[in-house]
Amino acid sequence: METFAVTAFPVAKPDEWREWVDGIARGDRADAHRPMMRRLGIKREHIRYQASLAGDVMVLVWEGVEQNRVAPLLTGLVQNPQSEHERYIATHKGGAGSAMAHAVHQLA
Repeated sequence: METFAVTAFPVAKPDEWREWVDGIARGDRADAHRPMMRRLGIKREHIRYQASLAGDVMVLVWEGVEQNRVAPLLTGLVQNPQSEHERYIATHKGGAGSAMAHAVHQLA
């Protein structure tokens, strides 16, 4: 069976979030995003937006990553980024970066 991990992050500004995700998936950041995924052991990444009454969320699915590795991988990404792109991912306020940073601090 293929391993995968699922994580959800809050989305405060859906329009900015969509622009951010498009940039890393198909836009000007896509070429930098692929090496980061390889470094983290991610075979495929699926990012979805889910509106809910409790608040909108980003659902992140990483194929090839076991669920128990998500927290250490995200912690490393936020606390010790290995490239300019990883710094962008970890700190971007319009995307999931600030939500990721908040989640990592909750895990620590």
